[in-house]
Amino acid sequence: MTRTTVDRVLDLIDAVAQIDVSSLDTGLSPEGAHAALVAACAALSPPVVRAAGARPGPAWPRAAVVCARGAFVAPLEWVVLLLARGTQVVLKVPHEGDVFAARLAYEAVRVGLPVEVTTDRAAIRGAPLVVAMGHDRTIDAVRVDAGPATTLVGLGHRRSLVWVTYDDGAGWAAVAEDFARFDGRGCMSPVVVLTTIPVARAVDGLARAMVAAQARWPRGAVGPSELALARAQAALVRALGGIVRDGPGWAVHGSGAARLPDQALPRVARVIEVASLADAAALARAWGAPLSTVGTDDPASSEAWWPLGAPRVCALGEMQRPPVDRVHDGYDVLAVTAGPG
Repeated sequence: MTRTTVDRVLDLIDAVAQIDVSSLDTGLSPEGAHAALVAACAALSPPVVRAAGARPGPAWPRAAVVCARGAFVAPLEWVVLLLARGTQVVLKVPHEGDVFAARLAYEAVRVGLPVEVTTDRAAIRGAPLVVAMGHDRTIDAVRVDAGPATTLVGLGHRRSLVWVTYDDGAGWAAVAEDFARFDGRGCMSPVVVLTTIPVARAVDGLARAMVAAQARWPRGAVGPSELALARAQAALVRALGGIVRDGPGWAVHGSGAARLPDQALPRVARVIEVASLADAAALARAWGAPLSTVGTDDPASSEAWWPLGAPRVCALGEMQRPPVDRVHDGYDVLAVTAGPG
């Protein structure tokens, strides 16, 4: 029986799911890397892939996917969806390399799919579609390299947050999972928890959950600069009369309403008590960077987050397990990968 392109793509997903990511430089612990890979492959189920491949309209003849350090599985979704349409894919990786991207390309070629990997920026030039992930300055550089005839999907710097209204053990476990995924790296990783729960109770509840998350998915490698920033944040929170709880591989910092932290830190959860949803939204509005994802136990709060530009509001524990059929940073993922016209 002749195998279709979609059949080969499903073979690719099966092959990727079997990769021993503990042997790759993902920056995560073996347990954390395995959980991330399992979740990424599960989202690309056969019905999802077949539906993507069957979407009407032409396919992009060629596409470049610009990879960034951070969530190592991020390119997988784009590669799979583009291949399912019959698009040739080039993975542009950082100069220091990307072992997972290289393995992804290897497995794709092995099952007969057109994927190559390169560190050469010239691969971007002339590609009808470029999907670029990374810092805003990376997106700007890619825009120049790609040229005016290219359709650019630029996935730059965004921040994510958690809104919690119930002091519940299962809820805190889900929040801890959101912080544990990718060790707080990536635009869908929460930077802060906003809550109306008294801060001492919230910190204690989340701290217990962070201990359990660390036992299940130990934190991976953390650089000296990240450790220094975490210590500086803890010192500032203490100086302002806040609460600091920490242990091997995690920390929770609690305070009253304040300016939101500038960046996510590996397994460092900042908890800020506010009086109301309106106050939480006001803090987020003053944040400066666009929102990516809001995780919450209060679905009705969506009406407060969407006006701030949050393209996705989801349940706690699901922040870094997005569905394929979504709007990502303003781009309809399936519509973009289906091709022009």
